[in-house]
Amino acid sequence: MTHLPGFCAYDSEQHILILELLQDAETLREQQQRLGRVSSHSAKKAAHALAALHRAILTFGEKSITPRASVLSLHQPTLASYRNVSRGGLQLVEIIQEQKGLTDHLDQLCHEWQPSGLIHGDVRAENFLIPVPLARDKRPVKIVDFEFAGMGDTAWDVGSLFSEYLSFWLFSFPLMTATHLDRFIHLADCPLDKIQLAVRSFWTQYAQCMALRDSESDHFLLRAVKFSALRLFVMAFEMSPALSSINTYILSLVQVGMNILAQPEKAAVELFGIAFCHD
Repeated sequence: MTHLPGFCAYDSEQHILILELLQDAETLREQQQRLGRVSSHSAKKAAHALAALHRAILTFGEKSITPRASVLSLHQPTLASYRNVSRGGLQLVEIIQEQKGLTDHLDQLCHEWQPSGLIHGDVRAENFLIPVPLARDKRPVKIVDFEFAGMGDTAWDVGSLFSEYLSFWLFSFPLMTATHLDRFIHLADCPLDKIQLAVRSFWTQYAQCMALRDSESDHFLLRAVKFSALRLFVMAFEMSPALSSINTYILSLVQVGMNILAQPEKAAVELFGIAFCHD
């Protein structure tokens, strides 16, 4: 597969996998930080790479572990998990559990999970390597870090990348009270309309590569949008272990995630800037 680093060697005794070193490349997040903006061209190339992965045919019989069990039960932590949760993480669990209807939405996502193909399982901006310079470079985007790869719901990967782009916007705000984020929307260094342009470019290219029909596309998009909310919660939990209490950026992730799950159709159009085929 052209979108994976080349294989070099494998030490079966030490269980060490050696892949090629990719030169003249930067992660999707590094590119955004360097440019101070998101690139629609990079979004299209990332769509090609992710679609190629999702179209891959597995040749091994044993099913791999999917992120379903750990990710879809964030609102139902086990007793063992409490040993490793920070005070900030406990606050997040409490916030999520106290939201009326939110846990029902999360339970519903468990039922909507559809193992449909090979997924990366941990899609984030750091795992997409973009050629530098990109403009005239014919090299494909490479995807790395397949620790959580396996059979799963391809909409989870797509929704995860949606949330990565959304985080570019959320983290570009100055530190402020998350409760009234909409009142300060003009203060974001990375404007939402630019984020929407990149997300639309990604989604349009992905849907085309996967040959999604209109009705199929709408159904897939709606699930991806819902999964993007769950991925925002995961981001919040990943940021919380080092904190004794949650900050406004973490609250923003949770609040936006809750808003998405409350009105996913509206979020697709107004937040991500993607129109459904059948409105």
